[in-house]
Amino acid sequence: MKNNTSFLRFYTKKGILINYSMTELEELIKEKKKKEIAELIYKRFYYRFIKVFEYSDNKKKIYQKDKKKVIKKVFETEFKSGFLILVSSCVMIETISSFIQGIDKTENISGIQSFDVFFKKCFSYNNDLKIFQQDKFYTNIRNALLHQGETYSNFKITREGKLYEKEERKINATLFLINLKEFLIEYKKELIEKNWEDEIWTNCKNKLECIIKKSE
Repeated sequence: MKNNTSFLRFYTKKGILINYSMTELEELIKEKKKKEIAELIYKRFYYRFIKVFEYSDNKKKIYQKDKKKVIKKVFETEFKSGFLILVSSCVMIETISSFIQGIDKTENISGIQSFDVFFKKCFSYNNDLKIFQQDKFYTNIRNALLHQGETYSNFKITREGKLYEKEERKINATLFLINLKEFLIEYKKELIEKNWEDEIWTNCKNKLECIIKKSE
């Protein structure tokens, strides 16, 4: 029996709807199509968590900041939010960690462990997000944002400056998302390069099977 629930659904730049069903995903798994599966996973994450923050337009207007008038893009100035970027990033981190570990739900393990797995993986990808491993990111950022709509321990979210200014506890949400996208690209590459029987694929397949089963 076909399972037409969407695993991936998005529109191309030409406005064409692309839809991959769970049944199509199962066929790719049976045929061990590593590259195709890795691409679907990448796009599933990209279109759900990243693309909306990459949107931009050329509409500009004059703003007043610190008693100075500046010309800025309307969408990036009025509609983009560093808080929302980090909220989406936290959900993505927890989700991709479940792929890395091969588990159904991150609630079945410590949430802190889930983020620790992700930040440790950042070291193997030489990703700049590794800098957050020792700073209780899960408690001060993830939990605080998702449960209270604010940060704990005086952390500040901005869209300017360095990725992380440790002494001032400032996080650049824009750079955070850029690095998260780079992590996703590296994960896709590793899936393509590794053997079907390697641990990364065993765990990935376990997660995919959980997703398929829950959609039935």
